[in-house]
Amino acid sequence: MKATTKDITHKTDLQALFLNIYSEDELKKAYEGIHATVLKSSRNANPDILIQEHIKSDEEIIIGANRDGDSEVYENGKGFGHLLLVGKGGIYTELYRDTATGLVPLSRGQIKTFIDETKISKVIKGFRGKEPLAYEKVVDTIEAIQKLVLAYPQIVSLDINPAMLTKEKCVVVDIKIFVGK
Repeated sequence: MKATTKDITHKTDLQALFLNIYSEDELKKAYEGIHATVLKSSRNANPDILIQEHIKSDEEIIIGANRDGDSEVYENGKGFGHLLLVGKGGIYTELYRDTATGLVPLSRGQIKTFIDETKISKVIKGFRGKEPLAYEKVVDTIEAIQKLVLAYPQIVSLDINPAMLTKEKCVVVDIKIFVGK
């Protein structure tokens, strides 16, 4: 259970995110806690609160996109377009600073190359005898993000943090999208 991004950007910092809820009492307590936090920080007395499946992940990554130029960048060529980012995600993204970038459009091979520039890619591919995680699903997710920003160049920035990885899937659990001219 968590507050939505429109009310609180960094949910973990303000205790607006609760995991491992197993009973009705825990559900009520989490809801009341999030409601009080949102009211205090944003003065929204009627916040949107999201309940979603808990994904037990083996790793967290960040995927992002930022646009240089205006929304007509792909038509008029004024600017570079969208820069994609991938790397170690979660609450320690800024601490690890393990990211790589690539300029849209990228082929599937180029996406893999820029993922492989990160240290976290070694963990995803299976490091020191650990089973590999859903590397191809990460590539699929980045391809989908690339298609999205090309189809909707009005997207100024997009931030997925985290996307949770397991051996079978890559699941986006938090996303912020900013739209403009």
